[in-house]
Amino acid sequence: MLYITLSTLTRLVEKLIYKGYVTTLAEGRTRQVYLTVKGRNLLPDIQEA
Repeated sequence: MLYITLSTLTRLVEKLIYKGYVTTLAEGRTRQVYLTVKGRNLLPDIQEA
């Protein structure tokens, strides 16, 4: 489990959005985060690490 603050997580997700690795979809009071094609292409490299 990651023990990070909400503000740290928000900054991390915003950086991933800016770089094009994820996108978000707001549904009511929640916001879902999804990998983009660019993000999916990184999965093999991440899994090797």
